This record gives sequence, C-alpha cells and structure tokens, in this order.
Amino acid sequence: MQNGSLEDHLYPNDGLSRVNLIQMVRILSDVAEGLAYLHNYAPVKVAHCDLKPSNILLDDDMNAIVSDFGIAKLVQDQDHEKIPMASGEPPSVSSTDGLLCGSIGYIAPEYGMGRRASTQGDVYSFGVLLLEMVTRKRPTNVLFDDGSSLHEWVKSQYPHRLEPIIKEALLAYGPMSSSSKLLHDMILELIELGLICTQYNPSTRPTMVDVAHEMATWKEYLFRPSDLSTE
Repeated sequence: MQNGSLEDHLYPNDGLSRVNLIQMVRILSDVAEGLAYLHNYAPVKVAHCDLKPSNILLDDDMNAIVSDFGIAKLVQDQDHEKIPMASGEPPSVSSTDGLLCGSIGYIAPEYGMGRRASTQGDVYSFGVLLLEMVTRKRPTNVLFDDGSSLHEWVKSQYPHRLEPIIKEALLAYGPMSSSSKLLHDMILELIELGLICTQYNPSTRPTMVDVAHEMATWKEYLFRPSDLSTE
C-alpha cells in the first residue's frame, strides 16, 4: 500500500510519529468497522486472529485496511465450538489443536486456556492495539518485563494516574486548535474503551459493532469543526 503499514508510522526509524490525532481515531475507526463486518455482516463469520500494527495497511489517503488473513478462522455462531486451526509463520504462533493463535502481546488470554478462535479474541487484540496507539508502547515493551501486560499496566494507572499518559498522547499526536478539554476527554474515553476490550473474561467484552459505533462517534466529532471550538 502507498503508505505502508501502521507499524511504519507508529515506530519510524527517526522516532517521530507520522500519525496525528485525527488520523489515529480514523485508523482505529476503520479497523473497528472492518472487524465488525467480518464478525457480523460477512457471508461467513470470520475471526482474524492476528490483529497488530504490521497487519494494518494504509492507502494514499491514510484509510486503514485490515490485512493478512493467514491464520484467520471461520467461526460458527457459537464461538466456543471447535474450529480447525492453521499454522502461521513467526512471530505468529498457532497450536496444532486450536488452543492458541496470534502474535505475542496481542493474544487473548483465553486462547492459552483451551478456548477456540473467536470474535471475542479479536476484540481483545483491538483493545491492545488501541492502548498501544494511545500510549505509544508496544505490548512487548521492556517496561512489562515484570510479567504484566500493557492492559495491566494501563489499568494500574486508572483512573487517578492517567494524566501523564493523556498528556503524552496529546503531545505525541500533535497540537490541534480544537477544545483541549474535548481532546483530553476523548483520549480518556479511548483508554477506557481499550481497557473494556481487554477484559480478562471474554463474555464481558463489547462486540466490535459496539466498538465501531463508539469510534465512529469520535471520528464524526473530529471531522466537524463546529463541534470543536476552542475554549
């Protein structure tokens, strides 16, 4: 694709992000809509199973496209039914009996306990991606060498120690002339959405339809200057 992958823009060689705040929300919205389609509206229900920045491509208008269906699974209406699994290439891992699939840092915890591929697993991966984009920290960051995950680290800061994270996000994604209060609240709600998507129990996670609706709401706000007057 003309603009490569999201990985290229989040972690460029010079260390300067190529994505601004509007583009971040737009990319997340595009990905959420893509997954919502796969999970609910496609002719056959599909779990992607390997969502991560390098598998999100960007066209010349910075529209995001979910790619690499190498270990994607066709799933039944009942996600707990046994689903045949295909092997993937490193760094993706996939068990021969269908117990684990995805990339380290993005794999839903239930996959390590015998659950088959499911749409809830994709919701977890999306939540990790969201938290990664907001914090600009890889889920395999050395910061988490103590065994905690990106989700656990952000959750440990919630709600009273999030200000440094929010300020860093606003700074990293560039200044905007719109309401600083609205942008602050938007980053906070994105963090909350990421934590909800990465809940340990898959049954308590939202659906991608719900997530896509939430992201579309923020995208609409950012593209309507009349709603973003400077305070």
